[in-house]
Amino acid sequence: MPSKPRTPINYEATTGRVFRPASEVQAERDVLERGEADLFEPEQNEESNERSNERTNGQVERRVIRHSFDIYHDQLMQLGEIQMRLYREAGKKPKLGQLVQDALDRYIKDQGRSEAGHTLADDTTVLA
Repeated sequence: MPSKPRTPINYEATTGRVFRPASEVQAERDVLERGEADLFEPEQNEESNERSNERTNGQVERRVIRHSFDIYHDQLMQLGEIQMRLYREAGKKPKLGQLVQDALDRYIKDQGRSEAGHTLADDTTVLA
């Protein structure tokens, strides 16, 4: 059964509600073309919304990224056993990812490689 074609979206109806006015966009383009980009820099009395990677106590925050690795079945089973042992000992079930992160930190430290100025201590904060 053929479906009837959709009607095109009318963007004119949303110009005032969703999009910025064309005059404002054009004014910004003109400023950029003239090389007066300081208009977009925060004023000195305004606080920056950018987040620093440095904590107030000097620790470096670490950002978590998702990355897929292949592991052997027996490695996964042993991780599960370690996870259950830690759960029985502490009453809290650690995430498998945290166990792998800890193991990678130890491996990297054993290899003597670390990023310049980056410590692999347990007191670093992880950003999710």
